[in-house]
Amino acid sequence: MPAGDPLAGAVVAGKYRMVELVARGGMGRIYRAEQLPLGREVALKILTRPVLGSALDETALEKRFLLEAATCARLAHPNTVSVYDYGSIDVGGDPTFYIVMELVRGRTLAQVLRSEGPFTPPRAARVVYEITRSLREAHAAGVVHRDLKPSNVMLMQTDEGESVKVLDFGVAKVLAQEAESLTTDGSFVGSPRYTAPEQIRQQPVDGRSDLYALGIVLWELLTGAAPFSSNEPMRTLLMHLNDPLPPFLPRHQVPAGLEAVVRRLLEKDPAARYPDADALLAALRPFRAVDGPDSTLDVVLPMETVTQPTGMGTLPPGTVRSGGLLVAAVGVAGVVAIFLVLAAVGVWWLTRDPVAPLPDDPGAVLAGGGSTAGAGGGASVDAGGSNGTMPAGSGAGAAGAGAGGGSGGTTAPVLAAPIEVRLTSDPAGAEVRIDGKAVGVTPYTVAFPLGETSAAVELVRAGYKRRTVTVEAADPDGAVAVSLERAEGKRPPAQPPPGDGLRMER
Repeated sequence: MPAGDPLAGAVVAGKYRMVELVARGGMGRIYRAEQLPLGREVALKILTRPVLGSALDETALEKRFLLEAATCARLAHPNTVSVYDYGSIDVGGDPTFYIVMELVRGRTLAQVLRSEGPFTPPRAARVVYEITRSLREAHAAGVVHRDLKPSNVMLMQTDEGESVKVLDFGVAKVLAQEAESLTTDGSFVGSPRYTAPEQIRQQPVDGRSDLYALGIVLWELLTGAAPFSSNEPMRTLLMHLNDPLPPFLPRHQVPAGLEAVVRRLLEKDPAARYPDADALLAALRPFRAVDGPDSTLDVVLPMETVTQPTGMGTLPPGTVRSGGLLVAAVGVAGVVAIFLVLAAVGVWWLTRDPVAPLPDDPGAVLAGGGSTAGAGGGASVDAGGSNGTMPAGSGAGAAGAGAGGGSGGTTAPVLAAPIEVRLTSDPAGAEVRIDGKAVGVTPYTVAFPLGETSAAVELVRAGYKRRTVTVEAADPDGAVAVSLERAEGKRPPAQPPPGDGLRMER
């Protein structure tokens, strides 16, 4: 530890032996510590309190911190750093607080950016997607991060690849409330490069403020630099309030759809951003270049499947585990199962009905009773698509909606392969909803499953009238362009004069 560190070799709260200083930042110092008597390694953060004068109400501040820490300790998402313990402590005669967290071995996103430079768009989308999953749980619990930035995100390697952990939920809120309650000069607590306009104006914040900061992080991952930055913190804050978002450069190779996601995240009016983390997750899914489910960590297992280590099922009383006996039992059971399957297949083969051959023409009409799609048929929307397309959805425009039956019933054409139609809007970045569910933003590719011929699609964008269009699979151009009409009385939010009501605490 650094010479003169008052915590060198100390035991905090009677159970955390300080081992070494591992990081230092604007909100505190992080130590690697050993939890006694368990011997578990933990990360212990000592918060740095800003100098706020003698009017400090220690009791009220401690209550506020403990309440916020207790809320954050209940967050349990795999992409959130777990909080084990918290409390107050005197360091060199100055009262402050500590938080005990899981020790994550990896690098911060800021360190990775400095050493590796910009990320590829799929990698950036995957990282931001995992951060959004962490925010989704926190926002549902009423916790707003308020200081989301690359140095508060850990990137680590696991057996399943690269993974993310988000740090410091709730810490900025306590410090900001402390500043608001004890200063009268409009002092600002936070990180200027990642601060939403409403935070700068000291207006109420919610989860959309975190989404704005996440938009800055995504921009930085794609380009290597934040869109608004100056050597003067006050100038940076004014840029968030007044400056338009710059364009991406061709060398960044950002897909148009992902650029639309970033620009919506960085709308200066919170109402124009994504309404919540779920909507952002739906918009990011097509750009991650990942097949299959989001993560095995998203699967909720029944309690009985997680009460024992994997592979250690419950045995009847008196049963002795024996490798030989188990192998023999499995072998006998396998032979019996194979025999039963073969017997069932034989019975089916002897009793099956003749099946008419399919026509050579894949577009031919099926003969016989009824259409290929019953009323309200068709595949439901799969929000987890990984290739930038979505099925058109159930119900809307399903081919042959009538229920045919018997010979001579009305039949529907069978499409030879899924058809894709490109949907664009002016302006771009409108939320696409199918069957009332947000599935992405324009520009967007609507994919029709076999048998689907049309889909009702709703386009929603802040400041514009909602527009519902019918996208036809048989569209000759394979593309649909929609112009959105600005809502009456809706104008971009007025910006305050530069420097109005803003002061930076030095």
